[in-house]
Amino acid sequence: MTEQDQQETFMKMDGYNDCIVGVVEQFGKPPILCYDKRKIIAKLIDDGMSYDDAEEFFEYNQIGAYVGESTPCFVTLMTESDKDLLEAFGIVTYER
Repeated sequence: MTEQDQQETFMKMDGYNDCIVGVVEQFGKPPILCYDKRKIIAKLIDDGMSYDDAEEFFEYNQIGAYVGESTPCFVTLMTESDKDLLEAFGIVTYER
């Protein structure tokens, strides 16, 4: 797949290009854009929403919108404290 083909197949959210963190690929499915949830929430708050309103808007209008196989995905990137919690509960071990 050429770069132009990928650009034509990606479903993008208008106004959120700065929240894109990568492309997700799975066997048998087209690659999709991946957005950082925290960045989206911060952008909604910067646009004048309260945190609660931003969360509700995100849940209903963004993560809740399915528009086919090219629907973007969303990730919450882990902080160091998130990693510490996973280690404390024995879920995963990180090499530091």
